[in-house]
Amino acid sequence: MKPKKMNYIMAEFAYCSYLRDNGHNTEIEYPCPETSTQSSDGQWLLVNKQGNKLATVYTNGRVYL
Repeated sequence: MKPKKMNYIMAEFAYCSYLRDNGHNTEIEYPCPETSTQSSDGQWLLVNKQGNKLATVYTNGRVYL
């Protein structure tokens, strides 16, 4: 079975939703589309402008901080 395709917008949405769903009620640190990368299997490594890793988002929607 082919993995689902996920673009940057979908990965950012999954990351922000995960934080809100898990009680993160302060300002969310958003990833930068220029520094974030997508692997060959479709997962996203979300990175901020300073180069700090924020999360990994898998094609099934799972988020790991």
